Amino acid sequence: MYETFKRLDVKLLEGAIDLHVHPAPDIFVRLVDAIELAKQAATVGMRGIVLKCHFFPTVFMAYFARKAVENSVDVFGGIVLNHYVGGFNPYAVEASIKAGGKIVWMPTISAANHIHYYRSRGKEKWKLGDIRLKNMGDGLSPINKRGEITPEVEEILGMIADANIILATGHLSVHEIEVLVDEARNLGVRKILINHPSFRVINMSIQKQRELAKKGAYLEHVFLLLTPMWYTMDPKDMVKMIREVGIKHSVIATDLGQIHNPSPIDGLRTFIQILLENGLKPSEIRSLVVENPADLLSIETKIKEN
Repeated sequence: MYETFKRLDVKLLEGAIDLHVHPAPDIFVRLVDAIELAKQAATVGMRGIVLKCHFFPTVFMAYFARKAVENSVDVFGGIVLNHYVGGFNPYAVEASIKAGGKIVWMPTISAANHIHYYRSRGKEKWKLGDIRLKNMGDGLSPINKRGEITPEVEEILGMIADANIILATGHLSVHEIEVLVDEARNLGVRKILINHPSFRVINMSIQKQRELAKKGAYLEHVFLLLTPMWYTMDPKDMVKMIREVGIKHSVIATDLGQIHNPSPIDGLRTFIQILLENGLKPSEIRSLVVENPADLLSIETKIKEN
């Protein structure tokens, strides 16, 4: 259907990069697998996608997806430092980096902040359909009781800095993110991505987002938070947040792959249209979905000439 017309939302998909998609295979049920997702991205002329999984590294999944589309789309992977890879495990990080991983996410569903948020609301999430997960206790934090970065995390930050790849903050608390960003910068990390700061588990103020942007971090705003099952904020408020933090320090992504949501590619097109209708200019969206993600990934932008 994309080939029959060229609306502005469709044109803005050309050269786009989604830094946050959740394909199958996974323990969570996902809407599409990595190869189908890469094919969909190629159909609309996207530049690239980054595969994320809460349970295992995605670098090899990315390899086969990229090969399936004959490198017409860049497909990248990385590692999320949840319990399932050993938490803050420098050996797992080293393997991911050497295999071509472009991003290291701090803990998500294993984060102490994530677990505390749901536990305090009586929503322990150790069961996924018929699959029961091992209880993760109090969860993982990158800082100790004195508020200092732990030695394992410090080692991992050094590895990220040496490889010049992306440090992403996962589901950490605002305080943990602040401490992590400061130490990461001290250790030479140059690419920092604050994941969905308005997600209810994080709930970061615009003021804190601006402060982190001034330190060189990028703020990621995701379509997931506008969908019915995850609705967190009004699109107008999201546009206001992006503008106040600054286009130069913001990216948009989908965080999609759930079976109750559209595919990430359809979701990105819808997201772009919603942002257009709520006041963002096409040139601003290009920065958010093409130029800034490409800078984080250290790749060239590719946009079709019409």
